[in-house]
Amino acid sequence: MPKTVTDTVFDTKFRDVPRTEKETRYHIRYREETEDRERTEVETQQRDDTELAYDTKTETRFTNEYEVKYREETETKYNTVFDTKFRIEQETKYRDETETRFNDQTETKFRTETVTKTRKVPKIISETLYREEDNTDFVTSYETRYRDVPVTRYQHYDHSNDSGDGKESTEGHSHRGYHAQVGDYHGYGAYETSDSSTDHMVHEYTDYVKEAYKVPIKTPVTSTKKIPYQVEKTIYVNETYTEDKLVPYEVTNKIPYTVNKKVPFEVEKKVPYQVERKVPFTVTTKVPFVVTHRVPYTVTTQIPREEDIKVPFEVTKAVPYQVTKKVPYIETEEVDVTVLEKEAFQVARQVERTVYEDEDFFVTLKVPYTESRKVPYKVTVKVPFEVEEKVPRTVYEKEAF
Repeated sequence: MPKTVTDTVFDTKFRDVPRTEKETRYHIRYREETEDRERTEVETQQRDDTELAYDTKTETRFTNEYEVKYREETETKYNTVFDTKFRIEQETKYRDETETRFNDQTETKFRTETVTKTRKVPKIISETLYREEDNTDFVTSYETRYRDVPVTRYQHYDHSNDSGDGKESTEGHSHRGYHAQVGDYHGYGAYETSDSSTDHMVHEYTDYVKEAYKVPIKTPVTSTKKIPYQVEKTIYVNETYTEDKLVPYEVTNKIPYTVNKKVPFEVEKKVPYQVERKVPFTVTTKVPFVVTHRVPYTVTTQIPREEDIKVPFEVTKAVPYQVTKKVPYIETEEVDVTVLEKEAFQVARQVERTVYEDEDFFVTLKVPYTESRKVPYKVTVKVPFEVEEKVPRTVYEKEAF
């Protein structure tokens, strides 16, 4: 009979175990630095100058008639000219350089070690057990029964007056003397016959006799006997076995990696700047002057006068200023890096297996046996019966003569 048994089996699996190690990382940072520069600014200033103004005055007098004339005067002025020049400045640039570095990477490897262990091993042994089994035997016994068996019989007689008793009939006897009879003597159905010793007859008839016969009867007799049978029994014995076990160990490898870093270098470049210089030029101006004609009359005259005024002009000057610029630099940082390592572990799982056990069971068998039963049937038998029939016969009487 199948039976499910659960066994525990251990499977070796591997899982990732995180391990933290230090790794150096490089970051490009920028710091602000102040650089002194100069820029050219145009400043509007004022200089003192004179301007010809006229006062209107009405005066009765001898008027002078003025004639305004002009004379040419040469005046030297200066124009501000900006010349573009170049100065050499050092500019910091960065180029990409590839540097090969090495990381210490710890790798977990496994080596095989042979370990001797002891385990329970099932061992199947045979054990003799006994089961009781009922055995039905049939004992044959015989029963005596009786049946009617037809038997053919023959009766001899003389068809005469002879009685058949071995005696001769004599004259003078009556008819009831020793006359021949048919049938039993003085029996039923006997009748007198003529006395004759030459008329011999045989009568056949069927008689029934009791015949004993034996009928076999099977009587069931149940006996219990012990039948041995073999049973496989599982026992557990200690068995020594060797097992190859993977033992982890660490190996440190130099892993090269490439780092691109910015290397600063100085580049000379021409920076344009403007230089202010004064360029003289001659300006010819007509300066009015008055020629007076003395004419007596009343006139409104304008008397010129010089008035101090402020004349704006532009002055270019170099103004120092500071520029804040970002200067790159490399910053080193120690970062915790998580590395996954393989770790072996045992996982128990339940495995079902089918075990077959012997189980007693009963089987119903149809055992043939002989049973006697009475089956009616029809048999035609000849049954004797008497029929009266008038048969003419000759009777001799004594007659006297």
